[in-house]
Amino acid sequence: MRITHGFHFARALLALALCAALGACGGGGGGGGGGQQQTAVISLDHTSLSFGTQSMGATSPAQLVTVSNVGTATLVVSSVTLGGTNAALFADTSTCSSVAPSGNCTISVTFTPNGAGADSATLSINSNATVSPFTVMLAGTGEATTANTVAATIDSGPTVNGAPLGTLNILFVTVHVCAPGSTTNCQDIDHVQVDTGSTGLRLLSSVLNANLAAALTPVRTASMAAGHALIECSQFADGYSWGPVKVVDMTLGSATVAGLPVHVIGDPTYPSTLAPTACTTSGPSPTEEDTVTAFGANGLIGIGYFLQDCGPNCASDGSAYNDCTPTACVGYFASLAEQLPNPVSLLPSGSNGVQIQLPTVAEAVDTPVSGTIVFGVGAAAGSLPGNVSVFQVNPGNGTFTADYASTSFTSSFVDSGSNGWYFPNQAPAIATCANPDQAFYCPTGGSVQLSATIHDWMTPTHTATVGITLYDFSQFTNSTVAASGLGGILSGSGLTSSFDFGLPFFFGKNVYVAFENTTLNGAAAPAFAY
Repeated sequence: MRITHGFHFARALLALALCAALGACGGGGGGGGGGQQQTAVISLDHTSLSFGTQSMGATSPAQLVTVSNVGTATLVVSSVTLGGTNAALFADTSTCSSVAPSGNCTISVTFTPNGAGADSATLSINSNATVSPFTVMLAGTGEATTANTVAATIDSGPTVNGAPLGTLNILFVTVHVCAPGSTTNCQDIDHVQVDTGSTGLRLLSSVLNANLAAALTPVRTASMAAGHALIECSQFADGYSWGPVKVVDMTLGSATVAGLPVHVIGDPTYPSTLAPTACTTSGPSPTEEDTVTAFGANGLIGIGYFLQDCGPNCASDGSAYNDCTPTACVGYFASLAEQLPNPVSLLPSGSNGVQIQLPTVAEAVDTPVSGTIVFGVGAAAGSLPGNVSVFQVNPGNGTFTADYASTSFTSSFVDSGSNGWYFPNQAPAIATCANPDQAFYCPTGGSVQLSATIHDWMTPTHTATVGITLYDFSQFTNSTVAASGLGGILSGSGLTSSFDFGLPFFFGKNVYVAFENTTLNGAAAPAFAY
């Protein structure tokens, strides 16, 4: 949802020459004596994997081969090996060892090209099956790219009063900002939260050094009188933030955007006491978040589907943009040109979207988790590997329908700025935690298995089911920085029809977010894929 806050493969079983292997060929009845020999027989759902075009140095999403035992004896897989010309560019993990008759196991394969051009390898499955080894052909193409990337991390958050804030499941990057036109009056702002549920760069006034802060002046539009400033109220799912719009030169990775409007939150010149009631009460939560402690980060970079902050929906009611003096404010209709832009859309390599790459995360992790954000989606014109599934979203607000517990949540959304799985507590209800954590889930027995089904907004029959393991929130400690099963109750104005696929949805995936007015694998964006 546009909130200002926060595959088909043809299944083809390999034809096996079983009659000779089983001694069952020919006409005529069986001979006398002895029972039929018990044998293990392999069947594969894929005999080849194509990874398409992949940017050099970037790891593809994993593709799976399912190994089924269709024989009558236990299948024993002795080894799974990679061979061929470019074997070093592919990697595999396997659950295959001993497989009972009618059982199966999986082999996961990824591709990381180190140069431009076609690459190939073979995956060999060695076993006691009647035919061994079985071979799967692997192919992919590396493409030279100028894609800009930036390192991202999940850790305990920014330092406040000499100690880490103690955040959980928050994805951060470092943003380099300078006074407009300066190469010396600059500052690296660490622990800026990455949010695919909003648009625009927002920085806490309190983290700017004195020289940089003094060089930044509020934006004023032609319709405003001298001395008036453009002030924004950002309404998040958990509160609101207030402050003026100012201009900086921003660098992400290796690319710079000059003259970028940003939201400076908590600027003392324009205190939140000036905020109209429409700002403080019309959002999902009336909680003010104008300090690092309340905000949970030194800033936020909104890299969602949309090119402007709130688009044509911004109304002159004080809920978003305002015309302010240091003593009074009135609601202001901000044109598209006056709104905060999506900063990544202005980067030379990022104009069509972003890719967020995060590793698999366990139930609870106490050490930082590293990831990568790639600016620009697809190696060429939004083209993704064939095993990636694309889901279009509502072009007005970025939502889609998700089914959970026999209920359709028609305003659901994918949001890296949410730190957990959030959804209304449907029957059969999940146990919640004791006070003061009653907004979080603490399932009986320590965990519960759930699933939610995503529907494409344009083609609702195109679906994907997401498995979720929800863990007891009370088991996490102050040192936990990442948790795959953090979940809570989604409530508040306008959110009762939503299922929030927060940061845990991104774990172990390459998630693509395609900006409006672009395409992703031929589908009109806004869209996401994984």
